[in-house]
Amino acid sequence: MKEHTKGKRLKVSALIFFLAFVIRLLFILETMNIPAFRTPNPGMDIDIHWQAARLIVQGATTSEPYFELMMPSTPLHQYWLAFWQVILGDSLIAHRLLNALIASISAVLMFWLMVRIVGSRLIALICSIAWAALPSLIYFDSTLHKSALEIFALLLLIDALLAKPGSASSLYRIGKGIVIGILLAILLLLQTNTFLYCIIIVAFIALDRGMPRRERLRVLISALLIFTSTFMLYQLRGDLFKSKYPWFLPQKGIHFRIGFHEGAHGAYHELGDIKPWPYGHVFQSRLYAEARAKKSMTPAEADRFFIDEGLDFIFNNPGESLKIIATKIGLFFNNYEIKGIDDLYYLKTQSKTLAYTPLGLGVLVLCAGLGVIRLINLREYRVLFLLVGFLAVMLASNVLSFVTWRYRLHNVVPLMLLASLGLQYLQAQTSEFLKSEKPFNSKLLRYCYSVLLPLAICGWIAYRPVLEDYRQGFFKRAADNDKLSRSAEKLLSRLADLERSGSQGPEIIVQKALILNRLHRHTNSYRLLKTVHDEGFSHPFVTSKYLVYLLWLGKYDEAVQLLRDVKSRRAAFLPQIVRFLRGPERSAYLVFIKPHIG
Repeated sequence: MKEHTKGKRLKVSALIFFLAFVIRLLFILETMNIPAFRTPNPGMDIDIHWQAARLIVQGATTSEPYFELMMPSTPLHQYWLAFWQVILGDSLIAHRLLNALIASISAVLMFWLMVRIVGSRLIALICSIAWAALPSLIYFDSTLHKSALEIFALLLLIDALLAKPGSASSLYRIGKGIVIGILLAILLLLQTNTFLYCIIIVAFIALDRGMPRRERLRVLISALLIFTSTFMLYQLRGDLFKSKYPWFLPQKGIHFRIGFHEGAHGAYHELGDIKPWPYGHVFQSRLYAEARAKKSMTPAEADRFFIDEGLDFIFNNPGESLKIIATKIGLFFNNYEIKGIDDLYYLKTQSKTLAYTPLGLGVLVLCAGLGVIRLINLREYRVLFLLVGFLAVMLASNVLSFVTWRYRLHNVVPLMLLASLGLQYLQAQTSEFLKSEKPFNSKLLRYCYSVLLPLAICGWIAYRPVLEDYRQGFFKRAADNDKLSRSAEKLLSRLADLERSGSQGPEIIVQKALILNRLHRHTNSYRLLKTVHDEGFSHPFVTSKYLVYLLWLGKYDEAVQLLRDVKSRRAAFLPQIVRFLRGPERSAYLVFIKPHIG
């Protein structure tokens, strides 16, 4: 009987894997020739991670500036991509298929977890099919975003926490703790705000009355040793490893400030004149902070500056801040997928796979409320604490920054597990309603307050209209991003022509540098511009681009010397160079450069 059950479970698992992979494969095949998927938006997340990985493969070091490696906030995804670039090469399709493969394994893991928690293979199968067909997962699982890897690690973590001991030995407990610690460290190095998972896990293990205290300590100590060591090394890396140009600069401060400022509405809202691009969050934000404080800052100091500004806004505007927080909570659970870099509703105009998928987060939220009631009725408080605790951590990280469909994407994991329990609760309550011999009015009243009322509340949370004034703007910006990919392909073609020409004169080098600048390949652009300026080249627009790089790197002395040289040779160029500066770069120029030019 056990062999029969195991064989049937493996067949269902294979079916789920096949279904999830086929859906993602269809999406990849129908989008492979769309410019935004063929050539990622220059300077945006996928492009930055991809270029950063290429630089790692090429042997980048922190002794020279590598802009693309400064812009991501965590390191693991870049090294993961670099590893697979060595194996699979530069084919975006191959890497997208790899992500789809990982995501399909995640669908099977989700099925196993639901069977363990719910005990019903049918409900687990239904929910697994829904998981495989969620539009947000189809998209992020089939691109080069790190979401597929993050969700895979999170599912493994939950599986390790809920696994029943196959052995009561101390070695097993220590091994379990090591696995939990490694998975927590992986999640930390993929997304820093996941460090709060540690609090939930410590409490979850501590509450396990089925395990002797000494055994609980073994699990906790081995897990915490690995996690805290990784956490401390990562947080203190700047002090421990003295780097001239450190990578993976902190961004929590600017993200916090974006979430709490005048005009913030819960989703992304630009702060001042800081561009909503990775280089805006890393380089322009530091210039913005330095110009406001009128002093040079390290990346960590600039990060602290924005945290302090955000806190000041909250304390000075408590009513507005509470309104923003309430809006973010609503957005976190709402069926509407808020635009990040890409917009689901624009993508549906390009993909039939997404357009014909009726599911959304709202269905999960609708059933998850019933799942909470189910766990309370069963008195499974530890499982409830774990799932709701993870959900609370995800919600907190969104409230402390802003909500987009990618930032909240992890909530599908605890919501889906709760939703499977919700379906079981709905099945049990409906069966009781139909079979009960109590008076109809009595059992109808019970059914209304135990099932229909929670569904109505969850439905209001999930489906009430939000951000109506901004939806068209989100759609338009997504369409504009698509145009950027078309423009990038033309620029790449032009760059290839210049490379084939074989000419290495200053004019050709400058043309290459400016094309690379527009493609946001800032490392190579900076090096070419440095080369021609070291040889005495001068042109207002070109010099302004080089000046921006010096400002980004905090090389104010070199920037002063550059403009002094321009002034001594071609004084008429100086006002033209300054005229090209915008936003935080112009502010930094006025504070740190202009007073010293002479």
